This record gives sequence, C-alpha cells and structure tokens, in this order.
Amino acid sequence: MNEALRWLLNLPQDAMKGVDDWAPRFVGLPQNLWLLMLIIAVFAALVWLTIRSYRREGHTHRTLKMSLAGVRTVTLVLLLLVALQPALVLRQKTIVPTEVVVLVDDSLSMRWADRYGDSTGARLLMTATGATADDLGGEKRLNRSDLVKRVLAKQGGIVAQLAQNHPVSIFRFGGGSGWSAYAEAIAPTEVNAKLNASGYETNLGRAVRDALDKLEGRRIAAVILVSDGQNTAAGSAARLTAAKDLLRSRGVPLYSVGVGDPEPPRNLVMAQLQAPNAVRKGSTISFTAQLSGRGYAGSEVTVELHRAPIGSEQFERAGAAEKVTLPTQQDEARLQEVVLRTEALDTGEFTYKAVVTPKPDEMITIDNEARASVRVSDEKVAVLIISGDGGWEFQFIRNYLLKHPEHYRVSTWQQNADPAFNQDASSGMKLTVLPSTREELQKYDCIIMHDPRCTPGSFDTPFLSLLDEFVSKHHGGICYIAGGKFTETNLLSGGPFDPLNKLLPVVIAKEGSFATRLRTKRQSFPLEVTPDGLDHPMMQIGPTAEDSRKLWSQMPGVYAVQPVSRLKSLATALLNSTDNARQTLDGAREPALAIQYYGKGRVLYQGFDATWRWRYVDDTRAYTRYWANVIDFLSAGRLEKKRILISTGGETFEAGTDLRLRVEAYNRDFTPMAGKTFTVTLEPAGDTPGKPLDVVLNATRDGIYEGATPADRTGAFLVKAKANASGLADWVEEDVAVRRIEIRLPQEEFKRPEANFAALRDIAADESRFITLGQIDTLAARIPAAKQTHVTETPHTIWNSYLVLITLGLLLLTEWALRKLYHMV
Repeated sequence: MNEALRWLLNLPQDAMKGVDDWAPRFVGLPQNLWLLMLIIAVFAALVWLTIRSYRREGHTHRTLKMSLAGVRTVTLVLLLLVALQPALVLRQKTIVPTEVVVLVDDSLSMRWADRYGDSTGARLLMTATGATADDLGGEKRLNRSDLVKRVLAKQGGIVAQLAQNHPVSIFRFGGGSGWSAYAEAIAPTEVNAKLNASGYETNLGRAVRDALDKLEGRRIAAVILVSDGQNTAAGSAARLTAAKDLLRSRGVPLYSVGVGDPEPPRNLVMAQLQAPNAVRKGSTISFTAQLSGRGYAGSEVTVELHRAPIGSEQFERAGAAEKVTLPTQQDEARLQEVVLRTEALDTGEFTYKAVVTPKPDEMITIDNEARASVRVSDEKVAVLIISGDGGWEFQFIRNYLLKHPEHYRVSTWQQNADPAFNQDASSGMKLTVLPSTREELQKYDCIIMHDPRCTPGSFDTPFLSLLDEFVSKHHGGICYIAGGKFTETNLLSGGPFDPLNKLLPVVIAKEGSFATRLRTKRQSFPLEVTPDGLDHPMMQIGPTAEDSRKLWSQMPGVYAVQPVSRLKSLATALLNSTDNARQTLDGAREPALAIQYYGKGRVLYQGFDATWRWRYVDDTRAYTRYWANVIDFLSAGRLEKKRILISTGGETFEAGTDLRLRVEAYNRDFTPMAGKTFTVTLEPAGDTPGKPLDVVLNATRDGIYEGATPADRTGAFLVKAKANASGLADWVEEDVAVRRIEIRLPQEEFKRPEANFAALRDIAADESRFITLGQIDTLAARIPAAKQTHVTETPHTIWNSYLVLITLGLLLLTEWALRKLYHMV
C-alpha cells in the first residue's frame, strides 16, 4: 500500500503485513431496521431542505444554486458515512490442523491385573504393548494402567502416529486427592510419570465434557477414550447421555478403546462385619458378617473370625468359625448373613476380622475379609434393682448379682421394706433413699424393675422422667418384670406410670386380671422361642446355637403371662406365650419377652416373674447365663457413658467423601453444655503419616455440635475433643468417648473388576468406532488428516482518518467560497 495512502487512512505502520485481502465495512451500521429507516428518512429530509433552500436563494443563476446544493448534499453524505463508522477490514488466513483428544481412564479400577488366556485378543495385546505371555497371564502380570502406559509411551506408537497429522492433547481422568481437575491435561512425555491409577471414580460423560470445555474454540478431529468402561460415579448414566448429545451437536466422532477382560471373575466378597463398639470382659461378642459370592453358587465356604490388638496386623483365630452354603445362582447377588460369636477374654482395644477362605481359582482375595473394632472393658456393671414387694424373682436376681462382685456393683431398693431396713448392696453402693437426681441415676448402667409400685416422692412421675432421659439420651438399659400385684394397676391407671408405658416395647392389655389368672389357672404352659430370639445374644444360654435351642426347649413352663394387646412396631419378641386362650389384637401369640431400642438405650420387657424356676435346668447354668446376657446387653451402651460423645456415623469411610462429625457434650451435672463451637482433632493413629487436623463444629442446639470435613487422607485416625476458644475444656480424658475411624480408598472401583465394553460401545455410538487396546494401532488410519482455514479479521476505523477530515474541510471551504464570491447571504 502506498505510504501516503496509509497515512491518509491513519493505518498502523505494519497493518498490511501478512494481509491476504481487505474490504470496507460500516461497523456502526444499526442492526435495528426501524432505526436504520429513521436515519435514512432524516438524511432524505435534510437533502430535500438543502435543495429547497437553494432553489429559493434570490436571483442567483440556477446552475450555481444547484452546484452549491450538490456540494452541501455531498457534505451531508460524508457526515452520514462518518456516523456509520466506516472501517477497513483486513483479512489474514491461517491453515490450522484439527486436534485429536486422548482421554485416559486413571481411576483405581485400572490397577486390576486381568488374566488373559491364549486368545487372538491376547496376541494382539502382546503386539501392541510389547508384553510377554507371562506379563498377561503370570503371577506378576501387568495391570491395566501398565498396559496403557506401554501403548501411549511406545516409540512410534499411536501417539506418534497421530501427531504426524494432528496436534494431540492427552487428558487423564478420575479425580481425587491431589488432582487439579477431574480431567487433567498431561504432556505425552508425562505418561509414565502421571498415569498411576489413583482416581476415586469413573465418570465417562464428565471426562468427555470437561476435556471439550477446556479445548473450547478448537477444531476437534476425534476423541479417543481409553478405559475399562466401568462407570462408578453417582449420576454417571445421565452424564453419559449428555456427553453423547454434546459430541453429536459438535460433529466430533468418539473412538472408544476397551481395556481389560469383560468376563466377570469368580469371587467371594465379605461385604461388612457388624459388631458392638464396646463390651465387657467375659461377655459374649456377637458379630454379623455379610457374605456374597459370584461364580460359586451352591458351594460350601468357611467363615472364620480373627483378632488382633488394634493397630497390629498380627491376627490370630478368635475361636469362631461357620461353614456356609452359598445361595443358588438365581439369588447369587443376595448378601448372606453369618453370625459369629466369641467370648471377650482380654481387656483392650481389638480389631476383629471375618475371613472367608479363598477358593483355589479365586483371583480377587483382597475383599475376602471385613473388619470391625471392639473395645473390651473390665469395668464392673452398676445395677440398680427395684422391687415392689421383694418377691422370689427379685431375691434370686439380687443374690446372683451379689455373689459376683467381680462383675457387678449392685444397689437394691425394696419398696415395701421398713424405713429402717438395711437394703442389700455391694460395697459402697448402699441406698437409704431411691435415687432422685440425674447425677445419682447416672451412676448406674442397668436398672431392673420387678413389679414396682408408685410411691409419691420416690418412684413417681419425676423419677420416671429421669428414667426416660437415662435410657433415651445416656445409653441406659432397663428391664421391666411384670408381676401379679402392681403392674396392671399402675400401667393401666393413666396416672404417674404413664411415662413408663412409653418406654416399654409392648402395649399392656386393658382387659383381664393378671392376679386373677395366676390364682385360677394352675396348669403351666411353655414359652416359645421366636426365630429372632434364637439369634439374639441375650438368648444364647448354651455353648453353641444348637445347645441354646435344646436348653430353651427344656425350660419349665409358666403359670401366667401379663396380657399384651400388641407388640410395638420397632420392638422384637424373643419369647412368646403358648397360652392359646390369649392372643394380641392382631391375632398373634402374646409376647412374653420383648426388646426394643429407645433413643440411645435399650428396654427389655419380661411379662412373667418366674425365671427363678429355671435354676433347675443345666445345674443353674442356663439361669445364670440368661441374666448375665440380659445385663451385659442392656448395659452395653453405657460403656459409652461419657460426657463428651463423639459420633462419626461409622468406622470406615471412603476417601473423597465428606466425614460428618457430631459431638454431644454435657457438663458434670449432665446438663447440656453451652457454647457456639466445639473443636475436635483428627489425630493420625498407628503408622498413618501426617499431622493432626482440627475441625470446628457449630452448635445446632445446646450440647449438640455438628460439622463436616473432607476425607482426603487415607489411614487410621483418632477423633478426639480439643479445648477451643469458647473455653469448653471442662473435661478430662476419661470423660471423652474417643472414636477410631479408618479412611480407605473408594471400594466402588473394585466391586465389578470386569471391563464394561457395553458402556464403551454405547458412548462410541457406532460399533465400528469401538476397538480393544490390542487394536489401538489401527486408529491413526481411521482418523484422516484434516485442516481448517482460520480467517482472522482486523477492523481499522477510517471515519476519523486524515482523508475524511481533509475531504470534509474542502467541501465546507468550497461552499463558503462560492457563496462569498457570488454574494449569497
């Protein structure tokens, strides 16, 4: 371009460098049609007024007037053009090759090492990866991630082939601790260093969308998805559909590359082990293991219980084992419960694990065990026994407990005794009055009430309100034994005993008389153990489950059971009456022994007071085992009788989830603590590395603090209370129920280790665009070289250039000079 013209148009020095062509354009042209028409109308009116005014311009020659009108009109045209902002648009054309995106699954499931047989697929895989037969089928075979890394890092391999015609962008996906994004870009030279199969979940749809969003504005020739196809993230199916729609709308083809063996491996899985948090030494610990299997329908397996001190891996057999027959093929997915029982012989904190013996051909054995932590305490059980009349049932229970001071600390309160009567008790446990305050009641773990009667100022409504709080809020246990004197009168009178009705697991009948039935019906009838009762820990009165069943069948019958109208919905009947003359309102047998959880505690209802007659079975051992089991079970929750109760909602958590924490805090008088915040510390336990982490919880109401923190570290941790800025440190170590938790890698990635080629075919949307890893070298030929012409337009405004200013000035000067020359006013 001529330098003078460039100066007149006010263009930069190098504006025309590399320009292929140019074109004028009005950048200020209104887009609104009505506005444009208005501008044109105004312009036309101005031109008309100009011509009209010059035509009426005196006696000047007509040719001169029209010439001046023409100059004025040209000036108006130039001003109109200036208003529309004329510009010179310079165009540059660039040839850009289209890009190929490679998405690599880097989730935990890629750690799975498939066992490939001697097949065409295995031979193709050996060719593509350079692996040997032993690498694919031996004991030290390569995992999926190793095979993918070999393919992508291979000299002259697929990445190098694609790079000949396309820029290649590689993303790993899986998300997790330390990841910068769910789909994270990596350089081709970082494949071996960055691909480590550490992602917490697989979400194929999200991976596609995240990668395309990061490459927004670029032309994509194809997306290559390398994965085992297991979509494990919540909501991943919907995201997969959305990703397919996105690819379709952008016209981008997706090629999916399947990694792994799609044949499901045969596998035994110990899904979970349920156990109490704490028990007392000498008690029986009942574990429930949940077992499932795939490929072993109908076969017999052995489940054993092992034990080790917490933090140790030196496990030993705990003396409990069961042979289990797995479900048939139709019910193969069903979890099967296996009950294991062992005695708590030593005090301390222990890790128990249920182990199903691996099958010889089982490839996955890491999931053949499940663990639970149990604390065994030698703390004595504090028992309060209250009796309305000091009958036989009360006396024999009292005598049994007082004969075992190594296990029990006992207080008794016989309500019909003379005020000067010396109430029996263990050392330091003697009562002169019935406990009447929250602090006095908190000294006990279990309260047994044998046909109590209402005594104003003692066993009355305020006492029963404290009893409700003792059970529901402070993990207490109570046993109510119905008798022939006071039960029916008290519980059906609608008086002070109403709060007790709410606690019981049954609804007492409103008809009949227990006392009358006891006097008139002299023939005994047996009690029947329910199916739930056979499995309940309180009912295990023999060395084995079969022994317990036989002993219950030998128990002497009873002469009467307190009438019951119904069992409450959350209660469990353990013994039923076989008296055919009585039934509940729904036609079922009357429950004679029933249990329910009430708030945080446990309530046992015994509808008869004749267990003392069981002393003649098995040389009193059945009787003593029954009451030992009852007291152990009811008082088990009180091993948590701390003023600072920390709960986490479980013991085992998966990394990547939120750890929800809750603290229930009480003052020394067991009133709720006040304060806006409470701080707990997650302290690494055992060999877990790292520093403690403080988590501040907020008060939701007095004494209750809640909050959450990400579970972003794996290992074992102790959750402890910590003094904070609010001054809430009025406790000692013994007042805090410390929680031990374990954070482990997500297990969803390991539940179905077989490759899911169906999902990969689905997202490819075309069968021809699905291949296996062994065929990946054919992809470069399937993605043709394609280039895009990219046009860059750079507008340079010229309405404010020297050319326009000079032209406008000349026009105005010409009109002025002509008018002056011809004396036109």
